Amino acid sequence: MVWSVKGLSPKTLKSYKQTLRLFIRFLLDNFEMDDVKSVKVEYVRAYIRTIEERGKF
Repeated sequence: MVWSVKGLSPKTLKSYKQTLRLFIRFLLDNFEMDDVKSVKVEYVRAYIRTIEERGKF
């Protein structure tokens, strides 16, 4: 799939794509979820807490 967004460099898009992959992996590993329509705010908050605890935020 080719991604293009006006004003964003290929490097930025690659970074965003990797971030989304990590979030999807988190959802699968922690909530056994693979349907993005079912993502709840608390799942996103849990992911952010996990990133903060790792010192990657």
